[in-house]
Amino acid sequence: MDNLLQDALHAAGGMEIWKKYSTLTAQIRLKGVKSWLESDPGLLENLTFQADLAGGSAQLRNFPERGLYTIFTNDKTSVFDEKDNPVSAFDPAWGKLFDASLQAPWHAIQMMYFIRYTFWKSLTFPFGLTTEGYEYEQGQILEDNGHLYRSLLVQAPDDSPYGQLMSLFFAQDNLINRTDYETQNEEPVFFTKITSEYAVLNGLIIPTLIQVYHREQDGTYDAENPLIAVEVRSMKFI
Repeated sequence: MDNLLQDALHAAGGMEIWKKYSTLTAQIRLKGVKSWLESDPGLLENLTFQADLAGGSAQLRNFPERGLYTIFTNDKTSVFDEKDNPVSAFDPAWGKLFDASLQAPWHAIQMMYFIRYTFWKSLTFPFGLTTEGYEYEQGQILEDNGHLYRSLLVQAPDDSPYGQLMSLFFAQDNLINRTDYETQNEEPVFFTKITSEYAVLNGLIIPTLIQVYHREQDGTYDAENPLIAVEVRSMKFI
């Protein structure tokens, strides 16, 4: 195992504690969303997210509208009503959901992409990197605002719905601070995810603020204008 990954696992609480739990439940608030649900702004204030840590599936209550819930798996996103009747299902090429300028209005499917990717990866990494199919190697050190960040270049499994390549940057405390990734299509869209405000929960060190930015090809992004921000209001592991 890579030394940087070992340091990161230890800093986040350790595999021994992580393996004790199978389910994560969190109350989250979404902010900074582009042109989303102006008719029902309160919908994004208090969403319930539940994840199967081993199987990789996740569920989001009262989304994409009140009275519905969404189930995410690696190959499909399905929406059900309160009586568990199927409403719709998506099996999209995720990278084609966004035009290169990100100017097109966002709808439910774009939001589903960001919630699943942003939240799932932020709360399960670095532990998720130890699952089968992930490959990684140390990258170059990043200098940003006088701080140095070690990096890990990661290739996700072939069936990953979010794009296979990403770069993780670790602060001096060995916690993930930044993740760079891009969609896999003819005109890739570049994103940077910043994870911060870490808190201790059941012995695990978990970020409680996750922000995603549109990144330019030169690696810069507008830190004042996140595309989306996820605030964790409460969380528990079972």
